[in-house]
Amino acid sequence: MKKILSISLFLLCTSTMLFAQSEAVIGSATSQVEDTLAFGRVVSVSKMPEPTKGFTNSSFTVFPYSSSNVYSLRGLSVVEFVNNIDKGHLSPARNDIALIYGKKNPKVAIYSATKLRTFKKRVKAEGLVPVCIAYSPDSKTLTVASTDKSLYVFETQKYTLLRKVQIDCVPSKIIVSPNNFFVVAIDGHSAKVINFETGALRKNIDCGSDVTDIAFTLDGYYLGVLSKTKLSTFNGKTLEAMKEYTNVGNAIALAMNEDNKHAAIITDEEHVTVVNILHPEDHDFFDVVGKGMTSVAMVETHAGKTCVINDSHLGITFRDLGILAPNYGQLVSEELSARLALWEKRMPGESLEEYNSRVNDESRNQMRNSLRDEIVGKMASGLFDANDLSLSYDSKTQLISIGFKTMPAIALGMLAEEAHSLMKPGNISLSNPIYGINENDMIEMIYADIKNMETGKLYVYDKRAGKMNYINDNDVVDLEIVKKSSMETIKLEEIKKAVVETAQQQNLISEHTSIQVNTTPVNDIDADGNKIVNYNVSFSYEVDSMYSFKEDFPSGRYKTEMSNAAMSTLKIIKQAFETDFAEYIKAGKKVKIKITGTTDSSPVIRTIRYAGEYGDEVSHPVYQGKELQTVEVSKKTGINSNEQLALLRALGVQNYIDKNISLPDMNKEYIYNMIIAKEKGSQFRRINVVFTFIDAF
Repeated sequence: MKKILSISLFLLCTSTMLFAQSEAVIGSATSQVEDTLAFGRVVSVSKMPEPTKGFTNSSFTVFPYSSSNVYSLRGLSVVEFVNNIDKGHLSPARNDIALIYGKKNPKVAIYSATKLRTFKKRVKAEGLVPVCIAYSPDSKTLTVASTDKSLYVFETQKYTLLRKVQIDCVPSKIIVSPNNFFVVAIDGHSAKVINFETGALRKNIDCGSDVTDIAFTLDGYYLGVLSKTKLSTFNGKTLEAMKEYTNVGNAIALAMNEDNKHAAIITDEEHVTVVNILHPEDHDFFDVVGKGMTSVAMVETHAGKTCVINDSHLGITFRDLGILAPNYGQLVSEELSARLALWEKRMPGESLEEYNSRVNDESRNQMRNSLRDEIVGKMASGLFDANDLSLSYDSKTQLISIGFKTMPAIALGMLAEEAHSLMKPGNISLSNPIYGINENDMIEMIYADIKNMETGKLYVYDKRAGKMNYINDNDVVDLEIVKKSSMETIKLEEIKKAVVETAQQQNLISEHTSIQVNTTPVNDIDADGNKIVNYNVSFSYEVDSMYSFKEDFPSGRYKTEMSNAAMSTLKIIKQAFETDFAEYIKAGKKVKIKITGTTDSSPVIRTIRYAGEYGDEVSHPVYQGKELQTVEVSKKTGINSNEQLALLRALGVQNYIDKNISLPDMNKEYIYNMIIAKEKGSQFRRINVVFTFIDAF
């Protein structure tokens, strides 16, 4: 297992919850320095008042539970004296804990995850006899599987029933995919991938032995299915089978890391294996003292380290895996997509004829290859040392092998006499290397000029054919759609220019407010496996620090009308969707509206009055980076945190959109995001909006 071991691990508890935080999560930066470093080194252990049967977590917020109690990491009873707890699930937004309890007549109850011993709701529906539960990764729904071979889907504001979906099994465990397309259900030897809306079976994964666990990666890119004989991985959208790992022991539980590269498997009560799912031969394990493991989680810290959380008879244990090898293919794909999209845009002052001449299928493919070589080449920097080569010759195959310390070896065919000459000290010269990423996500040399300095003979190692398409061609949007998007960005710029000029004439904003608009088509796969193209239309702004207090939100204010910069941005959106972009507003189609509210780091010292413009009491799951948490605001208690201010600024944008921008009969989904800047200053108080029209073309 490729890793960089850390000298110390300082785990930051990312939860804002009162009772879920624990001093046990903090590693000592001084006492650990002289420890013998080991893979899976214990950083902390949280002991529980009694033996537990499992835990549920969201990031570093962890709740162990026994047959009658749910505990915080401090050992406090968050829920107590419940009859026969069978399963527990913490909402990813970390506000609620759902429990299945009771032996003869099982029920589902919701308890607060932020207030001790606070019962909130009993989840009921006619015909519901629960067997397992799962929150959706966005915390907007709770799905309960029932003995009547149905899924009961509840919204999580008041836990009212949204729909009942018929399936063909009584599963032992279910999970919901991050894109909300699928429910995956364990049914004996099978993992059934079920359409979340219709109940239709999308794929039946027969493992040939009992399936013990299932898990998605954080973004849903991979699905892992663990059985008694193997870990099988699948593309989380296409459901295409990827790779298998067979050294799973007794196969108790599975966790998938957010890097889309590593997984942790409890192989028995005393051992955890960490496997590179892109290169299953690359794996490592650690021992667990105390036995009794039932659950495992993998979490990345803000410092980029990976932490494994497991239970045992000793309690909840946090272990340091250090910094694991990155997902090279994913990093290349992300940078390549961003840079290629920028190149594909029509440049300011570029005529249509010049644009069409510059951007065509041939030039686009050339640019893609050039950018790809450049990006991978930078990643490979330092991996090749001409003074550190190992050479060997196989007379049977007539291949000379050239080995590197940190890359796979390459091989050239040649006669023995030539090989022996090349292998003399100082005789080999390797130049003009080009690098790629192989199917195991390893950087490798795919081209090089190799010269025998004694004879002057030049050899060419060239394995580029078939090695350069590690970026999926399905991720490349059709060029005609790309050009249409580029033209529409120009139209959007023209609308922006007109709105900004009017606002400047009215002295609402000045040239110190800069508004950015953009359009980006993105390939995707829908719930039925069909290829679609989504369309991102984004709006954001920045205001120079000396002018932001006047042109943007004043300190402690959240109403959109109080920011001239925000109002000008929203007017651009309104005009765009009433004119050039009206074609994307189609009844029955889905649009995701991601709104980001930001604040600076100035603390809220005195309670700010909330007048209830967006409801007397509001409570929403809000993303802060990859983390999800619940933010609540009420008229009674007012505003006491920057998180509340950020949410209200986002809700102000939603309020404007709902009242002023016509999206008739579209299926709207609002996603709230917040950024709390580390710096102080009014220039950090702003909003931005991204509309994603699903299956737009």
